[in-house]
Amino acid sequence: MTAELPPEILTEILARLPAKSLLRFRSVSRSWNSLIRSPPFIALHLSRSIATGDSSSSILLRHYSLNRRRELNTVFHDGPGSLVVEQELDFPIRTHDSYYYVGACNGLLCLSDYLINYLGIVLWNPSIRTCFQVPVPRFVDTDATHTDVVGFGFDCRTNQYKVLRLIYVIGRNHQREIPPEVEVFVLGTERWRRIDADVPYVVPESSSQAILHGAIHWMGYRPKVSVVLVVVFDLHEEVFREIEIPSSINYPSVNRLSVAVYGESLCLFEHDPWVNNKKQSDAFCVWVMKRYGVKESWTKQFSVDMRDRGGLKRVLGFRKHGEILVVNGSDELVSYDPESRSIEQLGLHGIVRSFEATPHMECLVLLKEQMDPAGKASSSRLMSC
Repeated sequence: MTAELPPEILTEILARLPAKSLLRFRSVSRSWNSLIRSPPFIALHLSRSIATGDSSSSILLRHYSLNRRRELNTVFHDGPGSLVVEQELDFPIRTHDSYYYVGACNGLLCLSDYLINYLGIVLWNPSIRTCFQVPVPRFVDTDATHTDVVGFGFDCRTNQYKVLRLIYVIGRNHQREIPPEVEVFVLGTERWRRIDADVPYVVPESSSQAILHGAIHWMGYRPKVSVVLVVVFDLHEEVFREIEIPSSINYPSVNRLSVAVYGESLCLFEHDPWVNNKKQSDAFCVWVMKRYGVKESWTKQFSVDMRDRGGLKRVLGFRKHGEILVVNGSDELVSYDPESRSIEQLGLHGIVRSFEATPHMECLVLLKEQMDPAGKASSSRLMSC
């Protein structure tokens, strides 16, 4: 019956199916395999997933479980109320202890290690159990100790996935020297390329990353004037710019601020805010930028006092329906509902710094690189997870 369907109708039908089903359907025929692996179909499938809301229905959560005494990478369905386990994933790298989540975009995750003077970066698609070892970048033109800050995002105007690298030389008193060197790797190419960019900022390795309006956002600062701000990298223009933080934030520090995205808005989490010259420990505030890029549009949405709710160690980010994932003082992940002002325990305990959460969706990115027509791996850097 499928042979009687016009190709465009068959394509539309297949583009609405889950990625796991499409992986099986490649064996139906050579024509189906060719269609499913083609870049236009992969892009169409991705756009359909985003349009139907599948891009925000799941969360990939990583943490070191104190109960099971090992690291877990688990996909949860993010519906109202409790998180529901969908799938437990095998981490693609054996030496996973030194790797952290850089960011996620369209179901593709970027992982990087944090060892000084060494850098390994992997792109991981859990949906098709494939990962790609990014070519090892060149070192800076010096023997001095240096550290790397890695960013990851998608340029929707060119349909390119890009990995960004900021290289800071460690100078006297362990201070990062500016400007850093900047390099970009584009998926589908073979090497990194250097960018001649003006970067008068320091971005800490621990800074959170948020993708919005085709740009990567981090917390950073200008070291010479001690100004804390949001550092922005435009993925298409490949230039840096900055967004000022709210003027009413007292004693701003990159260690107490993190960026996030909720809906189409840029958000800030302010940890342990200062009120009337007094630090409010075990509390956080949520700021939302109503008009992107306009400092005056920053609005404090609400404040959360966790002193009588188990304390506060970290704020991870938003869930689909606006709840906020928080690691409390007992190293337990809980969900805070701003509307009801209630806390829901999720039954997850772990080492506080091990918790990482990112939206998750199924996609076919990396599938076109996976096998050549002869059935052989098309790149030695592709690995089956």
